Amino acid sequence: MNLLLRVIVLCALAHISIAQESVWSVLIYMEPMQDLHDAAWRNLNDLARCTQLNDQVDIRVQLHSYDNIAWRYRIKQGIFIQDSCVELTNNYVHDITDAAQWAYAGSSTYHALIFWGHGHGILTPTYNPETKKWEVEDDDAFQACELCESLPVPLLQEEHSKAILLNETTQKCLDNHQMIAVLENITDILGGRHLDLVGMDVCLGASLEHAYQIAPYTNYLVACQNCELSDGFEYHGLACALATLNSPTELTKEMLTDYGTYYESRAELGNYTLSVINCKKAYAVREQLDRVCLMLLDIIEHDPEMVSILGKIRSNSVNFCFVPVYTDLWQVFNLLKQELENQAIYPELVEEITQAHLAIKDAVLGNTTGHNMKQVHGMSIYFPYSHIDSSYPMTLFAQTSYWLSLLQQLCRN
Repeated sequence: MNLLLRVIVLCALAHISIAQESVWSVLIYMEPMQDLHDAAWRNLNDLARCTQLNDQVDIRVQLHSYDNIAWRYRIKQGIFIQDSCVELTNNYVHDITDAAQWAYAGSSTYHALIFWGHGHGILTPTYNPETKKWEVEDDDAFQACELCESLPVPLLQEEHSKAILLNETTQKCLDNHQMIAVLENITDILGGRHLDLVGMDVCLGASLEHAYQIAPYTNYLVACQNCELSDGFEYHGLACALATLNSPTELTKEMLTDYGTYYESRAELGNYTLSVINCKKAYAVREQLDRVCLMLLDIIEHDPEMVSILGKIRSNSVNFCFVPVYTDLWQVFNLLKQELENQAIYPELVEEITQAHLAIKDAVLGNTTGHNMKQVHGMSIYFPYSHIDSSYPMTLFAQTSYWLSLLQQLCRN
């Protein structure tokens, strides 16, 4: 073979190799059982109608269709191609891992996983067969929430929510330990590489607890602090961003912009939020929160008035939609700092709170909100009024931070 022909062959082989590698591989795991099928198909069509999609973007969807059957689709320009049909085991760790093996079989530069369905924040609800509702344990927060007063608590807890992946048919959900197991398995599938992005297209996902527990397996978390509308993420914009933007930071920035534009004209009450959290920075937030908690625990021992101060701050901080046991961590710190400065007490604690604000600002890459949510800053935390849900102490964050100790002290009084 002469030199010119050899060069041509090598160039052709190189082109084939490059063409076979995608820039992005994305798995969207959809659990629409109960009442979200219309939203699921709307999102699928929004993905497919992006005219910029090409072979450099590999978007795959596993959609729970009926009974224990799921369909697998590949999203291409203008169409979604039915790939295969699988029988679910109703074991989320197995089923999501199996979907990931299918979705990440090719070679890609970046990988993303989006959990799609109903969500309940960091708490793991239980299914009540009598009421046929998902429920968390009662707390005074539900009585304090104006929206919650008008309807029965179980109804509010479930019907307005998008554990996560709640399935009324199987009466199962993806709890926190299962989520960690899934992400561990995906890390193995990716040969030890982290996911570049985990999206929680569910309600109440943008919490410090979620970012902390997935940090060993992913770089960025994209999620909402409050309850989502059924439309969820803005998928047409997401598909086009995947086709034109190469880096995860560029992608997440565009997701925030598209989400804000989409909901500005659709959410008249202005209650929408979307955050991008650098999960690795969640460790620094936890460390600074621990410093604040330790100081507060020490103060409470000789100054019981601090319990009243913290109770007032909790009452004045934002309640997120119909599960009001979550609030914005930055706002909690801000209200506490203002109270301490107004009373000219505990300057050392004020300085630690200032450092906590900086840690949150460093961890939250960006957030977008409606006009009624301007007081939030992108990272939530579980903060009940009077009762700690029995599922919370089982979370990784509660087991490795002093936040639970502070909650136990506050709920005891």
